[in-house]
Amino acid sequence: MGSLRSVKISFDSLAGVDGSARFSFGDACSALASVSGPIAARPASEHPARGTVEVHVRPLSSVPGTTEKLL
Repeated sequence: MGSLRSVKISFDSLAGVDGSARFSFGDACSALASVSGPIAARPASEHPARGTVEVHVRPLSSVPGTTEKLL
């Protein structure tokens, strides 16, 4: 059985978002997450009994490739 990788978490302050954090598992895998909202829905698409969460996946550097677009 292999050893567990260390987890590092830092709370960044990105401009234009309500909250953000960067986390990594060792040196090979890292991610940056941000949260914005709530944002008012357009009246035509609003449904009072439902909520919507949008998730955008992009690489930390460079432009998104086919894999990221499929996510």
